[in-house]
Amino acid sequence: MKLFFKTIKCVSLFLIIALFSTCGNPLIRDLTDSIIIKYKVGDTGPAGGIIFYVSAKGWRNTHTGKKNHYLEMGPLPVTGGIISASSDLNYPYPKDTHIGAGQRNTHILKDVNQDDNNTITYWMDYQYNGGGGMGGKNDWFIPSRDELIELYKYSKSKWGDGYTTFFSSSHHSTNFAYEIVNFYAVDFEDGRLYGWTGTADERATPIRSF
Repeated sequence: MKLFFKTIKCVSLFLIIALFSTCGNPLIRDLTDSIIIKYKVGDTGPAGGIIFYVSAKGWRNTHTGKKNHYLEMGPLPVTGGIISASSDLNYPYPKDTHIGAGQRNTHILKDVNQDDNNTITYWMDYQYNGGGGMGGKNDWFIPSRDELIELYKYSKSKWGDGYTTFFSSSHHSTNFAYEIVNFYAVDFEDGRLYGWTGTADERATPIRSF
C-alpha cells in the first residue's frame, strides 16, 4: 500500500512538472500560449473600431516584440498621399508581409517619409495618432500584405465610394528601369492582389494590433 501511494505521488509530481514546463513539449506549449478569447470577429474593439481578425494562439508583433491576438480596423480609410517619399530605389523598404509585421513596416516608412505631408503615413498620424489618438489609442499603423488580405476577407467593399484599391506597408518590387517602387495592394472589389506604385492620392485603412 505504501508503495502504491509513493507511486501516485511520483506520478502527480511528474505531471505537475510537465504542466509547468513548456520546453520541448509543443502540446503543452500550444495550450499555455493560447488565451481565452475576449473579442470575436465583428465586435467593437477597445479603440472603437471593428475586430476583423482573431487568433487564440496569437502572433509576435515584430515592432513591439509582444504577442498579439486581435486586429482592429479603423473607422475610416486615410486618403491623401503617396506610400513612400524616398527617391532612393536602393532603400531597404519593408519587405515583411506576415501578420504581425505591419506596425514595424509602418515605422520604417515613417523614417523614410519623415514629416512629408504628401504621404499616407503623415495623414494617418494626423487623423489617427495625433493628440490622444483615435479612440484613445495612438498605435495605429498601415497593415502588412497579409493583414490587409484579412481585412479584405472581413470588410470587402463596405465603404462603397467607388475607390477600391487599398495599400499595404509591404514592399512588392522595384522597377529600376522605370524608377518605380511598388507596394502590395488589394482591390477590395474582387480581392485581387498586386504591386502598385502608390504615387498619387492613394488610400490605406489604418489598423491596430493587440
